[in-house]
Amino acid sequence: MFTGEFQGIHVGAGPAFSRGGTGVVADVGLRASTVLFLGDGALDYRLALPAEGPVTHQALAAIHLHPLFPFLFGADRPSVALASAYLRLGLGGQAVDADAASDRFAWIWELAGGVDVPVSFASEHAGWWLGLLVGRTLALTDDPFEGEGITLVTLRAAYRSHGPW
Repeated sequence: MFTGEFQGIHVGAGPAFSRGGTGVVADVGLRASTVLFLGDGALDYRLALPAEGPVTHQALAAIHLHPLFPFLFGADRPSVALASAYLRLGLGGQAVDADAASDRFAWIWELAGGVDVPVSFASEHAGWWLGLLVGRTLALTDDPFEGEGITLVTLRAAYRSHGPW
């Protein structure tokens, strides 16, 4: 039975939307969780390539809160997928390649939601997962609704080792 405990690596890509237009975002990261998803955290690096404007590099540490974690007791793939739905809160740094002479740095925060679905049955010792992350990243000084942040939709593939370290 899958208990929600895992360690893994993920890669993802998708569209990124900002006031400057639509671009592409790619990310790679590490993630680990304790039993019942009660302690779920990630370290991510993200590269945003806008249609116009500067390239953005982001590094984030995030926690994932799983309000539907009791569905893990269902022990089937749909129950595990429901239990894996999460609210993501992240904090990190962002460097914007404004031009060759000056890079701009800012502290950022992220609010996102996502879900991960096991490709192979999650009770196996390791396996592939597919995920969807939808969120917004802003500078700490920006207004959450009117700031010049990045809204992203990322499809992710992850390989996870299930169980204790």
